[in-house]
Amino acid sequence: MTASDAKSALGVTFAAGKLQAVGLYQSCRYSNGTRSLTVLERQLSRSDFDKSAKKNPGPVVHITGIGSDAYSVGGASTLLLWKHGTELTLLATGVGNPLKAEKTLGKAAAGRL
Repeated sequence: MTASDAKSALGVTFAAGKLQAVGLYQSCRYSNGTRSLTVLERQLSRSDFDKSAKKNPGPVVHITGIGSDAYSVGGASTLLLWKHGTELTLLATGVGNPLKAEKTLGKAAAGRL
């Protein structure tokens, strides 16, 4: 994920993301005022991804059209995406339609995995 991807989806310019390790994840956060994007990445098998996704607070909804396996969890507040052994968690805040922004970002990310 790049600052350019974040700008395309959230509509504002972002500086380079802040990378850090967070438990089992590599995390990158972009922020500008009230708008932000948090991306979490970890290596995970497909079956473990599906099990993990379904354990999230509901509703958990399978999302199509991203080019990989994906779920919207917690009432469209977070997008979980899996492709080629990598799980991405995308959380956009400060935008009118976070799921739309997360889907845009998910498509960009899936194209690179």
